[in-house]
Amino acid sequence: MTNTPTVAWFWPNPGIRQWLPNGGPYRVIVGANEPGANHLGKIETQQLVRAGQILLGAA
Repeated sequence: MTNTPTVAWFWPNPGIRQWLPNGGPYRVIVGANEPGANHLGKIETQQLVRAGQILLGAA
């Protein structure tokens, strides 16, 4: 919508496509719902940092 560089993270979901940004400077990382956890897991800090660097041209 605003064409602002964005890193988004989601949990696996059959309806995820409707939430994903279309086009533009976006990176999406999909984590995991681990059994018994009340948080999104399996996303490493370095994944988020790298995605941000790529969007900002600092790669």
